[in-house]
Amino acid sequence: KLSDDRRAELFAALKGRPTDGGLWSGPKVARYAAQRWGVVVRPETGWRWLRKLGFTLQVPRPSHPRAADPPTQNRWKKTYAGA
Repeated sequence: KLSDDRRAELFAALKGRPTDGGLWSGPKVARYAAQRWGVVVRPETGWRWLRKLGFTLQVPRPSHPRAADPPTQNRWKKTYAGA
C-alpha cells in the first residue's frame, strides 16, 4: 500500500519522464519504488498504481493495411474542399 506522501511523490515522478526514457510502465514504477523506497514491488503492482493514479495505456493506433501512402494523403488534403 502507498501512503499519502508516497502516492504524492510517485504522482509527481510520473508527470515527468522515467530516468531511462520512454514511457512509464508497471515494471518501471516497480523499479522506481525499489530504488526510491527500498521496497520490493511486483510489476503488476506498479501497473495497478499507475491505473489508480489515473494513467492509462498509451499506444499508437495501428494504421489501416490498405491506407493510402503519404504522397496520396497529402494530395487529398490539398484538393479536399470539405463538406
